[in-house]
Amino acid sequence: MNQHTALGIAQIIFYIPATIYMTYIGIRCWKYGPKMAWYPLMVFAMVRLAGGALVIAYQNDRQNIPLIKATYVLLNIGLVPLLTAFNRLSALVSTANFPHDDRLSKIQKICGILILVAAGLLGSAGGMTGKPGEADSQTRLSKIAYFEFLAVFVLLTLICRYLYFLRRNEIREDHHTYLRYMLLSAPPLALRTAYGIIGVFEATGNNITTSMWSSLFGSATAFALMALVPEYIVLGMFMYLGHFRIKTCGGRDWVDDRPAKKKLKDRIRDKLQGIQLGERMDLGRQLSVVVLDVEE
Repeated sequence: MNQHTALGIAQIIFYIPATIYMTYIGIRCWKYGPKMAWYPLMVFAMVRLAGGALVIAYQNDRQNIPLIKATYVLLNIGLVPLLTAFNRLSALVSTANFPHDDRLSKIQKICGILILVAAGLLGSAGGMTGKPGEADSQTRLSKIAYFEFLAVFVLLTLICRYLYFLRRNEIREDHHTYLRYMLLSAPPLALRTAYGIIGVFEATGNNITTSMWSSLFGSATAFALMALVPEYIVLGMFMYLGHFRIKTCGGRDWVDDRPAKKKLKDRIRDKLQGIQLGERMDLGRQLSVVVLDVEE
């Protein structure tokens, strides 16, 4: 058993409980939101679980090109859900405490768009694996994607530092926890981003199968220490924030910090459901009268 196989087994062992717990958090946080903070983490845990299985499968079938492409994409897409969750949690704090600050809202929306574009570029680059004629295109797409990730990471970290260190007195006490844990997650996220940037310069195109920085073909130790371990640390911190969200929103002292449009939409939906329920009850009473008349 080589190092990559051992790493694949470790991924499966660590991500089975992570997947179960993140699914629980996603379900429990449905009504509390923000959904795009928790659901990408559910998907991330599942992707890492599947990635471990694919790594093991690749070690037993090294000539399977579709398997190589799928494994490569899954191993390199980890920053997408983590940065998405980071973005939405920062938006939770800023929207709840500074609802009229359009600058923060615009920056966070731009970050969301950049993450989405970068995910598409990475997927396209992964599809070019095993095609020597498209090696240069793969390298360019990967570089653009990771520099977008870097820009998003820097912007979101600066937002969190700004909110926590300069405007903390204006922020609700329970929201300090979100900012603290997001700032704590910044160093491991920085390490994961650095690994990706080194990889796009050293392990793309024609160097993908020979460089030590290749996630699938290179050093399993480097990938574990600079990618998998930082990702798991960040996931653990976000898991705690999910648990904290359930705990603080489930009590009687819960302050509804959903966006105003979301509150209005849910209020209208609840009222419509109440109307429909009332109509069904009226219909039931009318049917009861008809049945009694028939029996008489």
